[in-house]
Amino acid sequence: MTYSQLSKEERYFLSSLLARGASIPSIAKELGRSPSTLYRELSSPEPAILNRR
Repeated sequence: MTYSQLSKEERYFLSSLLARGASIPSIAKELGRSPSTLYRELSSPEPAILNRR
């Protein structure tokens, strides 16, 4: 099984839908990703969606 990181666009999409109150499972379905991938992204020490360097 291969794993790939979320793209910048996917991170912005995730951030946008979370701000609108969407659930992680529904966002995962939209992105075609596993909910655990999104939970892992959000629980990382510095989530990439918040890193604006």
